Amino acid sequence: MVQSKSSVKLPPLSEVAFVVKDVDKTVAFYNSCSLGPFIVFEEVIKGYTYKGKQGDCRLKIATMNAQPIQVSFMQPLEGETPFSDFLKEKGEGVHHFGFMTNNADELKNILAEFAKEGIEPVFSGIGKTAEFAYLDTDKIGGVMIEVWCHRTYLDIMLDDVY
Repeated sequence: MVQSKSSVKLPPLSEVAFVVKDVDKTVAFYNSCSLGPFIVFEEVIKGYTYKGKQGDCRLKIATMNAQPIQVSFMQPLEGETPFSDFLKEKGEGVHHFGFMTNNADELKNILAEFAKEGIEPVFSGIGKTAEFAYLDTDKIGGVMIEVWCHRTYLDIMLDDVY
């Protein structure tokens, strides 16, 4: 059963993310409307978990800093992800609200609080610079919640060693 209320307290909203078919065309359009600048890059995420299965994916992402919120456009390129499924099922649109935590411990505490309410991550992993979890909250309002934190410099450097 989908709950209509939650007792979990999230940090301030840090991101609104859209799934799009073509990041470059989307950025060109919004730049022509005087929005931007956007930083466009590709992200490879290896060993994530989606719907209980391990996988790898490649995304093309554009971000615009609209302090205090980042606006992101996400284009799935390879792999099964909530972004590719969203595009197939709903087309382009608002996909998730992102909430940045201060550290991995705070991230884990928030996930534990959601778990007490029966809300579990459907997509989670560790990218090059961030640890993340997307929660199955899109049954209310059609938008997922992402909770994430930056990885420490030491963790990033150790990736290259191990």
